[in-house]
Amino acid sequence: MSRTCISDIMRATVRHVWDMHRPRDVSQCKTCLGHTSATR
Repeated sequence: MSRTCISDIMRATVRHVWDMHRPRDVSQCKTCLGHTSATR
């Protein structure tokens, strides 16, 4: 996979998580993203 492809996936993931948690739950969002990165 190219770096651009990974960037697109991450961007889509961030947007999806952001939509689920809403801006007020930023700490949860960061935790979720951190867990995703660690799992990968």
